[in-house]
Amino acid sequence: MDQAREYAGTFLDRSIFVGAFLGDTMIGFFKLVTDENRNQACLVHILSMVQHKDKAPTNALIAQAVRSCAQRNIPYLVYEHFSYGQKQGDSLSNFKEVNGFQRVDLPRYYIPLTPIGEAAFSLGMHRRIADQIPEVVAAKLRDLRRVWYGRKLQTVTEA
Repeated sequence: MDQAREYAGTFLDRSIFVGAFLGDTMIGFFKLVTDENRNQACLVHILSMVQHKDKAPTNALIAQAVRSCAQRNIPYLVYEHFSYGQKQGDSLSNFKEVNGFQRVDLPRYYIPLTPIGEAAFSLGMHRRIADQIPEVVAAKLRDLRRVWYGRKLQTVTEA
């Protein structure tokens, strides 16, 4: 529990922490951060142990996040990005949709205020680097990352 607090120790005055336990072992937790007016809560951290995914702790945590907001009369629960960059339909977006979250697109406007800002804008520097990678290349990089973590997890499991 202390490690979770250290990991997610920002905005403590506006934070709600909830843990999912199996016996005495914490197998997941989330942190909600409310805005100053308590009109919305943002699900900043939600983590669950992979070895307990058969118990669906993440689903239970989301259900508790909804209950926590309802108990505090917080009308909106935000689960950050619905999709990431050019990436079309992935397991995380599907998970959010299945759990009742809806995508809300907010327009963003960028206005360069200086000649340097105008140059940066014309070079696309107002966008994340990850969003500028072609989707075909990004998909290959994600596959490589999945293989890397698969091997890493297998090594940890064997040890």
